[in-house]
Amino acid sequence: MTPPRAGTFIYHSHWHEQRQLGQGLTGPLIVLESGAKFNPATDKIFLFSRDGVESNEPLLMNGSPQPAPMALGVGTTYRFRFINITPVDSDLTYSIVDATGAPVTWRAIAKDGADLPPEQATVKKTSGESITVGETRDYTFIPEKPGELYLRASSFQRMWVTTTLMVAPPQPETK
Repeated sequence: MTPPRAGTFIYHSHWHEQRQLGQGLTGPLIVLESGAKFNPATDKIFLFSRDGVESNEPLLMNGSPQPAPMALGVGTTYRFRFINITPVDSDLTYSIVDATGAPVTWRAIAKDGADLPPEQATVKKTSGESITVGETRDYTFIPEKPGELYLRASSFQRMWVTTTLMVAPPQPETK
C-alpha cells in the first residue's frame, strides 16, 4: 500500500465488518512527510467508536467510555487528530470548553487526510464541530493558560464521552 500523501487516515475491517468494528478492529493510520517523526507528546489522536454496532452501545473515545485525563502544557503547539469510525454516528459533534463552559479556539488544518486550503485553515471556537462516519479532521491547538479543559463528544444528543485536558503552566528552562 502506498499512501497518497501525508495525513490522518483510518483502517478498519471489511470482513464481518459490523462485528469486527464493534469489537475494535479499527485504528488511526498516520502518514508523515518523508523524514518527519511522530511525537506522541504533541500529536494527540481522538478515535471515536462504539462498544458494539448499535446506536445504544456506549460511545468510546480511544477505546474507553471514560478516558483518562490528558496532560498538556501552556504555550505548546499540539496537533489534534479526530477520527469517527463509529458504525452509526453520522451526527457526532465534539468541542473543548473551559471550566465555565466557554469554548476555546483552535485552527482547522486538515480534513480526510488532506491539508485545508488557506482560506479554510482558520482559527475558530471549538463549539460543536461535526464529524461523520469515516471522516477525519485535524487541528492545531495551543493552550493559553493553566487549568482544566474538557473535550466532549456527543452523538444523537443522548450519548456522550468526555475527557479532561489538564493544562500545566510552562516549565522553566534548565541549563
